[in-house]
Amino acid sequence: RHGVPRGDRVSIRRHRHPRPRGRGNKAKAQEIHARSRAVHRYGIELTPVVLGEWLGQIQSDTPPARFLERQSHRITLWAVRHNGREVPVVYDKTRGTIVSVLPPDVLARFPVRTPETPL
Repeated sequence: RHGVPRGDRVSIRRHRHPRPRGRGNKAKAQEIHARSRAVHRYGIELTPVVLGEWLGQIQSDTPPARFLERQSHRITLWAVRHNGREVPVVYDKTRGTIVSVLPPDVLARFPVRTPETPL
């Protein structure tokens, strides 16, 4: 600014959105990822109805959903019930979305606790 005449300055144009547009937001990307994993790992088509049922189980924090583990302030692991079996999922509390559907062997790390088997 100092010492350079006004007409000799080079203007640097800054773009408002430097990233490519059109991919949607993070919540949408998480939903797409979860749908893909549900089909590949369990053959479950994650329709809006099924997704709503799973989110309802998690958000009400009552059976049939089972809390497994907190991974961070916003990410938790849950086991939701689907057609009589437990399906482990990753839930994003901030966005209220299911991030991913985990493989069945994950459940082996989290045995079902009963009054006879305390921590």
